[in-house]
Amino acid sequence: MINVAVSRAREKFILVTNHNEVPRSKVIKALIDYVRYQDPDQVTESGVLSVFDLLYQEYSERLSEFASRVHGGSKYKSENIVWTLLKDVLKDPAYDLLEVVSQVRLRDLMPDTDRLNERQKKFVRSTSAVDFAIYHKVSKRMLLAIEVNGTEYHEDNPEQQARDELKAQIISVYGADMLSLRTNDSNIESMIRDRLDRILA
Repeated sequence: MINVAVSRAREKFILVTNHNEVPRSKVIKALIDYVRYQDPDQVTESGVLSVFDLLYQEYSERLSEFASRVHGGSKYKSENIVWTLLKDVLKDPAYDLLEVVSQVRLRDLMPDTDRLNERQKKFVRSTSAVDFAIYHKVSKRMLLAIEVNGTEYHEDNPEQQARDELKAQIISVYGADMLSLRTNDSNIESMIRDRLDRILA
Protein backbone atom coordinates (compact mmCIF):
# COMPACT_ATOMS: atom_id res chain seq x y z
CA MET A 1 0.00 0.00 0.00
CA ILE A 2 2.82 2.42 0.85
CA ASN A 3 4.48 1.72 -2.52
CA VAL A 4 1.24 2.46 -4.36
CA ALA A 5 0.62 5.68 -2.41
CA VAL A 6 4.14 6.97 -2.97
CA SER A 7 4.19 6.11 -6.66
CA ARG A 8 0.82 7.81 -7.30
CA ALA A 9 1.61 11.03 -5.46
CA ARG A 10 1.86 13.80 -8.08
CA GLU A 11 2.69 16.93 -6.15
CA LYS A 12 2.73 16.04 -2.48
CA PHE A 13 2.73 12.96 -0.27
CA ILE A 14 1.53 13.31 3.32
CA LEU A 15 1.87 10.47 5.80
CA VAL A 16 0.05 10.73 9.12
CA THR A 17 1.00 8.13 11.68
CA ASN A 18 1.20 7.50 15.39
CA HIS A 19 4.85 7.76 16.36
CA ASN A 20 4.35 5.08 19.02
CA GLU A 21 3.38 2.62 16.30
CA VAL A 22 6.23 3.43 13.91
CA PRO A 23 8.79 0.99 15.37
CA ARG A 24 6.34 -1.86 14.72
CA SER A 25 6.24 -1.15 10.99
CA LYS A 26 9.59 -1.57 9.26
CA VAL A 27 8.22 -0.16 6.00
CA ILE A 28 6.82 3.04 7.53
CA LYS A 29 9.92 3.49 9.69
CA ALA A 30 12.13 3.14 6.61
CA LEU A 31 10.00 5.65 4.69
CA ILE A 32 10.17 8.20 7.52
CA ASP A 33 13.93 7.67 7.84
CA TYR A 34 14.29 8.25 4.09
CA VAL A 35 12.23 11.45 4.18
CA ARG A 36 14.12 12.67 7.23
CA TYR A 37 17.44 11.97 5.47
CA GLN A 38 16.37 13.85 2.33
CA ASP A 39 14.85 16.82 4.16
CA PRO A 40 14.70 16.77 7.98
CA ASP A 41 12.25 19.69 8.06
CA GLN A 42 9.59 17.61 6.31
CA VAL A 43 8.98 15.40 9.36
CA THR A 44 6.96 17.19 12.01
CA GLU A 45 5.03 16.19 15.10
CA SER A 46 1.51 17.54 15.10
CA GLY A 47 -0.02 19.13 18.16
CA VAL A 48 -3.53 18.29 16.94
CA LEU A 49 -5.54 16.03 19.21
CA SER A 50 -8.96 14.50 18.74
CA VAL A 51 -11.15 12.92 21.39
CA PHE A 52 -11.61 10.13 18.86
CA ASP A 53 -7.92 9.27 19.34
CA LEU A 54 -9.29 7.35 22.33
CA LEU A 55 -10.61 4.77 19.88
CA TYR A 56 -7.04 3.52 19.55
CA GLN A 57 -4.93 1.83 22.20
CA GLU A 58 -2.15 4.38 21.82
CA TYR A 59 -3.28 7.93 22.52
CA SER A 60 -1.75 11.10 23.90
CA GLU A 61 -1.28 11.39 27.65
CA ARG A 62 -3.10 14.72 27.36
CA LEU A 63 -6.30 12.72 26.84
CA SER A 64 -5.81 10.48 29.88
CA GLU A 65 -7.99 12.51 32.23
CA PHE A 66 -10.84 12.62 29.73
CA ALA A 67 -10.39 8.92 28.95
CA SER A 68 -10.87 8.06 32.62
CA ARG A 69 -14.30 9.76 32.56
CA VAL A 70 -15.67 8.32 29.31
CA HIS A 71 -18.96 6.58 29.98
CA GLY A 72 -22.30 6.01 28.33
CA GLY A 73 -24.75 3.32 27.43
CA SER A 74 -23.76 2.76 23.81
CA LYS A 75 -22.01 -0.33 22.53
CA TYR A 76 -19.92 2.03 20.40
CA LYS A 77 -16.99 3.68 22.14
CA SER A 78 -17.14 6.62 19.72
CA GLU A 79 -20.67 7.45 20.90
CA ASN A 80 -19.69 7.14 24.56
CA ILE A 81 -16.83 9.56 23.90
CA VAL A 82 -19.22 12.11 22.39
CA TRP A 83 -21.78 11.58 25.17
CA THR A 84 -19.13 12.39 27.79
CA LEU A 85 -17.94 15.41 25.81
CA LEU A 86 -21.50 16.71 25.38
CA LYS A 87 -22.17 16.44 29.11
CA ASP A 88 -18.98 18.43 29.71
CA VAL A 89 -19.89 21.11 27.17
CA LEU A 90 -23.42 21.54 28.50
CA LYS A 91 -22.05 22.35 31.97
CA ASP A 92 -21.07 25.72 30.51
CA PRO A 93 -23.48 28.41 31.84
CA ALA A 94 -24.01 29.56 28.25
CA TYR A 95 -25.87 26.31 27.64
CA ASP A 96 -27.68 25.96 30.97
CA LEU A 97 -31.08 25.72 29.26
CA LEU A 98 -29.98 22.84 27.05
CA GLU A 99 -30.12 19.11 27.69
CA VAL A 100 -29.00 16.09 25.71
CA VAL A 101 -30.52 12.64 25.26
CA SER A 102 -29.09 9.74 23.32
CA GLN A 103 -30.49 7.30 20.79
CA VAL A 104 -33.83 8.94 20.09
CA ARG A 105 -35.97 7.50 17.32
CA LEU A 106 -37.19 9.95 14.72
CA ARG A 107 -40.79 8.84 15.23
CA ASP A 108 -40.52 9.90 18.88
CA LEU A 109 -39.00 13.25 17.95
CA MET A 110 -41.52 13.91 15.19
CA PRO A 111 -44.89 12.30 15.90
CA ASP A 112 -46.56 14.81 13.57
CA THR A 113 -45.39 14.01 10.04
CA ASP A 114 -47.76 16.30 8.13
CA ARG A 115 -44.87 18.39 6.80
CA LEU A 116 -43.11 15.40 5.25
CA ASN A 117 -43.45 13.70 1.89
CA GLU A 118 -44.24 9.99 1.68
CA ARG A 119 -40.60 8.89 1.47
CA GLN A 120 -39.71 10.96 4.52
CA LYS A 121 -42.74 9.69 6.45
CA LYS A 122 -41.75 6.09 5.76
CA PHE A 123 -38.24 6.80 7.00
CA VAL A 124 -39.55 8.38 10.21
CA ARG A 125 -41.81 5.38 10.86
CA SER A 126 -38.80 3.05 10.62
CA THR A 127 -36.36 2.36 13.45
CA SER A 128 -34.14 5.25 12.37
CA ALA A 129 -32.75 7.28 15.26
CA VAL A 130 -30.36 10.13 15.96
CA ASP A 131 -27.34 9.41 18.12
CA PHE A 132 -27.90 12.54 20.23
CA ALA A 133 -30.61 15.17 20.44
CA ILE A 134 -29.98 18.48 22.17
CA TYR A 135 -33.16 20.22 23.18
CA HIS A 136 -34.31 23.31 25.08
CA LYS A 137 -35.32 22.45 28.64
CA VAL A 138 -38.23 24.91 28.69
CA SER A 139 -39.71 24.65 25.21
CA LYS A 140 -38.74 20.97 24.84
CA ARG A 141 -37.93 21.73 21.20
CA MET A 142 -35.04 19.85 19.64
CA LEU A 143 -32.41 22.30 18.45
CA LEU A 144 -29.60 20.05 17.30
CA ALA A 145 -29.25 16.42 16.29
CA ILE A 146 -25.76 14.95 16.38
CA GLU A 147 -24.63 11.88 14.49
CA VAL A 148 -21.34 10.07 15.09
CA ASN A 149 -20.16 8.56 11.83
CA GLY A 150 -17.41 6.00 11.61
CA THR A 151 -15.43 6.80 8.48
CA GLU A 152 -15.16 3.21 7.27
CA TYR A 153 -18.89 2.59 7.48
CA HIS A 154 -20.15 5.93 6.17
CA GLU A 155 -17.61 7.23 3.65
CA ASP A 156 -17.58 4.13 1.45
CA ASN A 157 -21.26 3.35 1.78
CA PRO A 158 -23.48 5.29 -0.68
CA GLU A 159 -26.63 3.73 0.76
CA GLN A 160 -25.76 4.92 4.27
CA GLN A 161 -24.85 8.35 2.93
CA ALA A 162 -28.27 8.58 1.28
CA ARG A 163 -29.95 7.68 4.59
CA ASP A 164 -27.86 10.28 6.41
CA GLU A 165 -28.87 12.93 3.89
CA LEU A 166 -32.55 12.00 4.16
CA LYS A 167 -32.36 12.18 7.95
CA ALA A 168 -30.77 15.64 7.76
CA GLN A 169 -33.53 16.82 5.40
CA ILE A 170 -36.25 15.59 7.76
CA ILE A 171 -34.65 17.26 10.77
CA SER A 172 -34.31 20.56 8.90
CA VAL A 173 -38.02 20.49 7.97
CA TYR A 174 -38.77 20.77 11.69
CA GLY A 175 -36.42 23.70 12.16
CA ALA A 176 -33.63 21.80 13.86
CA ASP A 177 -30.01 21.53 12.83
CA MET A 178 -27.84 18.48 12.34
CA LEU A 179 -24.15 18.02 13.03
CA SER A 180 -22.26 15.01 11.74
CA LEU A 181 -19.07 14.12 13.59
CA ARG A 182 -16.70 11.81 11.76
CA THR A 183 -14.33 9.71 13.80
CA ASN A 184 -11.38 11.13 11.87
CA ASP A 185 -12.35 14.72 12.74
CA SER A 186 -10.41 16.79 15.26
CA ASN A 187 -11.48 19.82 17.33
CA ILE A 188 -14.76 18.07 18.11
CA GLU A 189 -15.55 20.25 21.12
CA SER A 190 -15.09 23.41 19.06
CA MET A 191 -17.36 22.04 16.34
CA ILE A 192 -20.10 21.37 18.89
CA ARG A 193 -19.72 24.74 20.61
CA ASP A 194 -19.65 26.66 17.33
CA ARG A 195 -22.85 25.01 16.16
CA LEU A 196 -24.63 25.59 19.48
CA ASP A 197 -23.53 29.22 19.54
CA ARG A 198 -24.90 29.75 16.03
CA ILE A 199 -28.22 28.16 16.96
CA LEU A 200 -28.57 30.22 20.14
CA ALA A 201 -27.42 33.52 18.58
